[in-house]
Amino acid sequence: MKTVAVISEFNPFHNGHSYLLDSIRKRLGEDTGIIAIMSGNYTQRGDVAVADKFIRAAMAVEGGADLVLEIPFPFSVSSAEFYARAGIGIAAALGIVDSIAFGSECGDIHALSKVAADLSSEQFRSAFQEAVRLDGAKGHARITEDVYAALYGQAGASLLRSPNNILGIEYLRANAALSRPLEALTFKRIGSYHDTEVTEGVSATAVRAALASDASLEQMMPPASAGILEDAIAKGEAPAELDRLGSILLSYFRTSPCPANDDLGHRLRDAAIRAADFQEFTMLAATKRYTNAHIRRSLWHRYFGITSADLAEPPLYTQILGMNAKGRAALRRASKLATIALLTKPADARMLDPEAARQAHRSQSADLLYPLAMPRAVAGNAGILASPYRKD
Repeated sequence: MKTVAVISEFNPFHNGHSYLLDSIRKRLGEDTGIIAIMSGNYTQRGDVAVADKFIRAAMAVEGGADLVLEIPFPFSVSSAEFYARAGIGIAAALGIVDSIAFGSECGDIHALSKVAADLSSEQFRSAFQEAVRLDGAKGHARITEDVYAALYGQAGASLLRSPNNILGIEYLRANAALSRPLEALTFKRIGSYHDTEVTEGVSATAVRAALASDASLEQMMPPASAGILEDAIAKGEAPAELDRLGSILLSYFRTSPCPANDDLGHRLRDAAIRAADFQEFTMLAATKRYTNAHIRRSLWHRYFGITSADLAEPPLYTQILGMNAKGRAALRRASKLATIALLTKPADARMLDPEAARQAHRSQSADLLYPLAMPRAVAGNAGILASPYRKD
């Protein structure tokens, strides 16, 4: 039996995710074990997750994942490079994963692997650094595409315009850097990441838009997963919204000093002072170089004191969020082979070694703030007292 890791946000779990898990089992066998390595309460684009990590894990298990593990803060709210490195690092450190699998707009593992190898070459690194020196204001994404096209051609550069391709390429780069790379598989995504209409594949963007308008989730999500989310909504536990934390972030950046040579820090402070609300704050701070997602990630990193050194280190622990019977068996195997700490309950973080405990404390600090983004008042320590979802 093969064990495959899928790195995802499941924000929330929808029919497109179900299609990916079904496709993996059709290709590799119905007995294939699938471990979802999922973002915690904060997402890669700097937003809060629509529902907390335990609710989303329950949706994923009911939707076909066997075991759900967390990509903790701040790795979950980082650029594609660091997000992918953390997810791949967790998968490899489990000691039981044979393959990684992901959806992509391209659906061609060879084309994506070539781009990944090219981006990791010394030729590209040198050309990229020179392009940043000459015109850093253009933004790293645009510079990356332009430099790639000049060196290797437009066909490969065009793959760098789609979000799932970009993440897949970063998964492949991180995987290639392992001492023992995992087998890599990709499946062509149905529908677009940015779709807001109900389609055959459905996007998380479309589901979140439906939540905002109180539309039905029936056509977008597997029934059991939709039921879990609808129950959370009825209890006031979803959908969480970043704007509810806006006043906290605005007050912090209006009043926090920053060093004289911190250009972005001064830009954030100036935008916070000029803005009337959180959305205007991020709009005023954004530029071609600093996209809205980059700004939102920077807000969280600065608010919680995250440094580049913190992001460069590997995750030393992962939180177990949900499992079924097959997942419990996988967990037993991993407990004997893993080189990463497996945290059964958040409250058990005190039992970790000092460095892993430091990471867990940092993530839990962010989780204490997350309940303030929910529709109703929730105790700050609710997530820390939670237990993994278990399906018999």
